[in-house]
Amino acid sequence: MRRKTLAFAVLLYACVLFAQANEASLNQQYRSKILTLRHPFRSNSQNYDGSGNAIKPGKEGPWTLYGRIQVTDIKLRNDSMEIRGRRTGLLNENGCLSDYGVGKSPLYLPDPIGSVATIRIQFAPGETPQSAMGRVFAFTEQDLLASVPDLWKDYVRSRVDPRDHDGQWEFTPGQAEEQRYSQRAKLAAANSGGGHNAPGVIPPKPKNTPEPDYGGQIGRALVRGTDTFEVTIDENGNITGPALITPIGLGVDDSAAETIVKKWKFDPGQLNGKHVPTNMTLEVEYRRQK
Repeated sequence: MRRKTLAFAVLLYACVLFAQANEASLNQQYRSKILTLRHPFRSNSQNYDGSGNAIKPGKEGPWTLYGRIQVTDIKLRNDSMEIRGRRTGLLNENGCLSDYGVGKSPLYLPDPIGSVATIRIQFAPGETPQSAMGRVFAFTEQDLLASVPDLWKDYVRSRVDPRDHDGQWEFTPGQAEEQRYSQRAKLAAANSGGGHNAPGVIPPKPKNTPEPDYGGQIGRALVRGTDTFEVTIDENGNITGPALITPIGLGVDDSAAETIVKKWKFDPGQLNGKHVPTNMTLEVEYRRQK
């Protein structure tokens, strides 16, 4: 009996040492890394079951505000893991999306940037911690594209750095904006049978273009710049399929897109006296409010 007790104690001690070593290895690999959540939930306390499904997740927010956390600590439990980190925002600086709030005191950052988020993930049977993290964070380019709204997909696809950074996605300046728009406009025109540059098409004229929201207090405090969208004006003068050419970040783009789709109205384009779908660019300018 004494030998069995001693053997069990040795085995238990070995398991503890292994878990501690694994936890230390995870912290060494991911601490200070900025990871992208598959779902940008607003809550700072998130729980996921063994299938990767969020438990009582609450509402999602703009991914440029709620989609990124900088890891500060990882703890392993018997059947789960806990990841803590500070939220970072994404802001367009010098033509490239960059993480906003990194290295700054939370006291000087507008909510939610700088706030601490805690992610708890239950392990599936026999699952490794890295696999569990991969169900919650976007570790592949495919997962990253699936995690962003349709509005952002083309922009992110053309700008994301495809190199492996242990799950930390970075963005590049990408193609020149005129070139990107020219390529997409030609494709859209070919698919729709017309475009605002097609011979004989009379372009749409704006009827009602109310100013979009700044995306809340953070936008009013920080934002200055111009959102540029590719859109289609349909036969009824409504905007469909907005896609970003030049974003601002910090949640402003999503608010702007929602406004122009729901509230902006146009006299539709015409060809031979008939209303036709028309492709065009729209710009929404923001000035930082004092």
